[in-house]
Order: sequence, then structure tokens, then C-alpha cells
Amino acid sequence: MLGGTPDTGGTWSDNTGSGIDPNIDPTDVDVSSLTAGSYIFGYALTAVDPCPDASALLMINVEAPLNPGQAGNQDVCTLGNTVVDVDNLLGLHDEGGSWTDNDGAGVDLSDSTSVDFATVVPGTYTFSYDIAATALCPAVGQTVSITVSGPADAGTDGNVTICEGETALVDIESLIGTHDAGGAWMDNNASGVDVNADANNADFSGVAAGVYNFTYNIAAVAPCPGDDALVTVTIEAPLNPGQDSTQNVCTLGGTLVDIDGMLGTHDAGGSWNDNDGAGVDIVTDITSVDFAGVPAGLYNFTYTLDATAVC
Repeated sequence: MLGGTPDTGGTWSDNTGSGIDPNIDPTDVDVSSLTAGSYIFGYALTAVDPCPDASALLMINVEAPLNPGQAGNQDVCTLGNTVVDVDNLLGLHDEGGSWTDNDGAGVDLSDSTSVDFATVVPGTYTFSYDIAATALCPAVGQTVSITVSGPADAGTDGNVTICEGETALVDIESLIGTHDAGGAWMDNNASGVDVNADANNADFSGVAAGVYNFTYNIAAVAPCPGDDALVTVTIEAPLNPGQDSTQNVCTLGGTLVDIDGMLGTHDAGGSWNDNDGAGVDIVTDITSVDFAGVPAGLYNFTYTLDATAVC
């Protein structure tokens, strides 16, 4: 490596303390242990009269290998902060390389410190960072991966109204619409209904009238949060027209009858029908119907409650 045509028989010196002894075999010196830097070695020939001593210096420059960084990775949820410093995932690395979108994520890598994954379809995407070879060191590359996850979807809130004792099975699952599977149902009001056993056929037989809430929960999976949907089941009490009853009336004496009271406890709002044409006034005041003048006989009156949407 010395220039010119130096004489043999000289002695080498390690001028910069590299720890290498070139004198062992000057034609095959192992410099693999040297770190990056410049190292000077001297070559000296002892004088042979009448000529003086002679020497030359050899400088060896060792370049550090190119460093593309480490294979980093990151999870991203499309619900939340979707901007990723892809460059930072490499850790310490040499600048000046180029990025490649290996899997067609379609993101803009023009600023690799701020790459937005907001519109990327959920999946795992890899990106390569490549540094071109120099005059002495070969090209190197590294790959980072980004896993994009969509947010949990528990569906939408829903509700249904049923009649106590009439509709026992309810498809609660369908009330939340399209949703992710794998969630769990919670009986918020301790109705006793086991929705998790079969959410398509939740059995409400024996459940008293009232309002009951059930929550469908999908647990959080990092980096995405969980999600909830609420179903409200309203159970209406069945219509109560009261009880059948009879009363005897003598036209010689008290002829006023509280027909409404004969039903006992019952729902208001119904209508009365004079089945047998007694001809009494059952419109003005059903609690005081006068049977004076009605011929002796048996007369029936029917109290009817119209159906509701569920009962």
C-alpha cells in the first residue's frame, strides 16, 4: 500500500496505537478489529553507509459501516391519534436513506416523522428504509412494521317494548344492529335474564313489568378503546279489565248500581256495552246507574279495554 517501490527489510511501527503489529506479516495485516478512525503506520529502513535512514508513513482510514437502525414496530388505532413517527421506529440510524411502502398502505412518506394512517384499511404494513452503498461500505436496509386496527363496534342503542306474560323470547342481539362479535352482555337492572346464554332468544318469562337495561360491551384491545351499546326492554303490565261479578236489584228500593265498582281493581279507559238492551244510562256516570223502570230480568254489561301496541 506504500507508494513507489519501497525496499524490503524495513520495520513497521504502530504510530497511533491501533494495537496491530504489521511486522508479523506486512502482506496480510488483519484490520477487522479497528474501529472507525484514521490510523498511521510508519515504515523505516536503517541506513546503509553511505546512504541515510529512510522512512514513510501509511494512513489507513476506517469508515463505520452504514447503520439503517433497528426493526421497530407500532400499533395504531384509526380512532384516535393516527400520526406515526415512522423514522423514530428505527432508533439510532444514519440519515440520507429512502423509504418504501412495501404493502401498499398508500400513506405519504414525504415526511417520515409524521405519517398519517387515518384512512388506512386495518392490517399490518411494512416499510423499508434503505441506505445506498458508499465507496467502501455496502448498502444496508431495515424494515419497520405498523399494525393498523379499526375501533371496536358494539352497535347502536336499541329498545323494545313487550307485554308481560305474552312475549317471552326477545332477540336482543338484533336490536343493536351491525356490531362486532365476541362481546359480553350485562344485566344492568338484575332482571335475572341470562342474555349471554342466547342473545337471539332472551327469555323474559316471569319478569315483572318494568324497564330493564342491558349493555353489550366489547373490551378494549390496545391500542383501540372498547365500546358499549345499550338495549332497553320495557315490559308493560297486561291490561286488567277487572273481575266478573253479579248484583241483584229490586225495583222497589235502591235502584242505583255502581257498575264500575263491581269490576274491582281494573284499568281505566275502557268502554261499556249494554249487552241485553236494559236501556240504562251507562255513559253519564257508570258509578251510579239507575235501574228504575227496567223490566225484571237478567242483564249483562261488558267492559272492554282496547289493545295497546304490545298487550
